[in-house]
Amino acid sequence: MSSFYVDGQIVGPTFQNGFDLSSILVSVGNRQDDKVVKVQITEPGVYYLSSVLVLKCNLIIEGCEGAVISVKFTSDHDYHDSSTFIHFDYITKTVQGVTTYIRPNIVIKNVEFKIDNNHLWHSTNNRFHYLKFYWAQSIHLDNVKMKLEGQKILINVDMRECENVIIENCMLENYHNNTDLIYEGGILWFRGMTRNIKITNNIIKKSGNDEALGFWGHFSDYHSNEDPRDNYYIIPESEEPSDGICYKENILVQNNVFEYDNHYSNSNTNDCLISLHDLSAGQNTKNVFTNISFKGNTFIIKDLVKRLFFCVNENESTIQDVSFNENNFFFGDFTASMRCHVFELDNKNYNVVSNYHIIGNNVYNKSKFIFDNEPGLFFIIQNGGEALVSNNVVRIYEDSVDEEQIYRKVIFFWVNFMKTKLTVEHNNIEGLYLFGKVSCSSNPGNRMISKMDLLAKENIIKGCSSIYCRNVGELNLDIEGNYIESEAYVIALQEYGTSGKFIYINNHVIIKYTGNSNFYHSSTGCGANQFVFANNVFEKVHNDIMATILGYIDSQHVTNTNNIILN
Repeated sequence: MSSFYVDGQIVGPTFQNGFDLSSILVSVGNRQDDKVVKVQITEPGVYYLSSVLVLKCNLIIEGCEGAVISVKFTSDHDYHDSSTFIHFDYITKTVQGVTTYIRPNIVIKNVEFKIDNNHLWHSTNNRFHYLKFYWAQSIHLDNVKMKLEGQKILINVDMRECENVIIENCMLENYHNNTDLIYEGGILWFRGMTRNIKITNNIIKKSGNDEALGFWGHFSDYHSNEDPRDNYYIIPESEEPSDGICYKENILVQNNVFEYDNHYSNSNTNDCLISLHDLSAGQNTKNVFTNISFKGNTFIIKDLVKRLFFCVNENESTIQDVSFNENNFFFGDFTASMRCHVFELDNKNYNVVSNYHIIGNNVYNKSKFIFDNEPGLFFIIQNGGEALVSNNVVRIYEDSVDEEQIYRKVIFFWVNFMKTKLTVEHNNIEGLYLFGKVSCSSNPGNRMISKMDLLAKENIIKGCSSIYCRNVGELNLDIEGNYIESEAYVIALQEYGTSGKFIYINNHVIIKYTGNSNFYHSSTGCGANQFVFANNVFEKVHNDIMATILGYIDSQHVTNTNNIILN
């Protein structure tokens, strides 16, 4: 028989398949001590929750294969005034007028959570959560399954100010659509102070809007009480860090499968799949994102996601030592009239340099992204900060050739505004529509790129190797040691920049274009202060490359040595 325990002692009735867990969990789960409550389910079956639970205890829920906990409310009154099905809160202990706070430790293992779809989670005041954790000392979810379908704005797991979290071997799904005001729903969210997190070997599937995985927020974001029914702080005010800094650090997301599809034919577009975002616009708050790694994950994309990774820091926040290594991205055979960015790195803090490593990832694209009559799939869009992009592979599937094949192609990088440093080395890139864009708004007074430093070194580049430039201040390009098979210009720079340098050395370039293969094109001239053009090999060039260059650049700033042209 299955049992309830408190500090190892059986309490209450033993139970079996069909038992309602609610009443006894209420009685043993709201404590003013640090004793451990354990719910042990030893027999497969369905066990029910008929009321919303707020649990304040150290809790272990341990099931067996086939153990299911299902929410099955008897009436709307049982649930519509709450924003959470199961809420894990910190423990408040008062002895002789002195209040102390105990952070809980939670373990949930070998359990499947379900909801009776005859009940629609329908409150109009907030997003809603199946499992919500406040200020936990540690959380361990192992072999937890949860599939939410057809609900309105329902999140699987929401963790606020939690640390020492392990999520492993879980299957988390969230499917919703646009019908009947069913808008959105995320899967796994971390808010506020978030440290020492391991998310490994899980399968995470969703459709529709909202993040599958999100890290954001500051403690002060919740003091206004996001839900009017929440009459407490997420962290007791006395326990907040004196420096006001909200850390999101030591986070590992490894060997998971993320799948996004069009579960409903009319599901709304997903804005981003995974985010690192401080959400502190207009507030005097500081988040520090550091030592964060996404490694060895697989992403299967079967419908439009605008951003797979969205990383934003603004105000006084910083993002440093964030790495995306050895992940695989598969874009299925679908058509979307919108852009998609695999990595979007948005640095809005002008005074702090963000730092990213994007290394050893593979992207395979079969989809057609159509945006302003051009392909809309970008490997990386970077607005400010520094990024190392190394040893990545980008491919498009060539199994079908038709008039829209061009829309399968990829733009490798786009710098949109701000001071940016980008290092691109040892990548193998095929199917390029453009190698890159350094371009912002047509109003340079508002969005001029003040400085752009690009090092492109020892890459294999196939497709169009052009870089389109517009509204750039200082532009420094160092392109060296690359193997290039160009289907258009060797490299085309339009409106180069008001100053800077252009180093083009030790490249081997084969032109696969029957028209004029100019090296450089501009309607306004080049503001480069230094131009080094040396030790390159060109094959099948159809015009005088250097004559084109010298037509726009004062020859005294040009070094032209040891270039070989094979026609």
